[in-house]
Amino acid sequence: MSNAYLNISYSPETCGWCNGTGEDSGAHDRPCRICDGEGSILVAQPANNCAWCDGNGADRIESGKPCRACDGSGWAHSLIG
Repeated sequence: MSNAYLNISYSPETCGWCNGTGEDSGAHDRPCRICDGEGSILVAQPANNCAWCDGNGADRIESGKPCRACDGSGWAHSLIG
């Protein structure tokens, strides 16, 4: 059986890559590459901190790059199925 998302609701959560500032963490004159300068992203609820980056949005192996597991958002959610 493939993974399915059932009864998912989304809520805005603080972007883990820019910590809600909306600025790119590498260059403060550009908008955040993850939230596009909004400072928050919509996350499927219930939301959990990403286990790979501990919710900070940064890759553990390649510094300066977004987390490969959560795409830099800092958030993960459970799959059903």
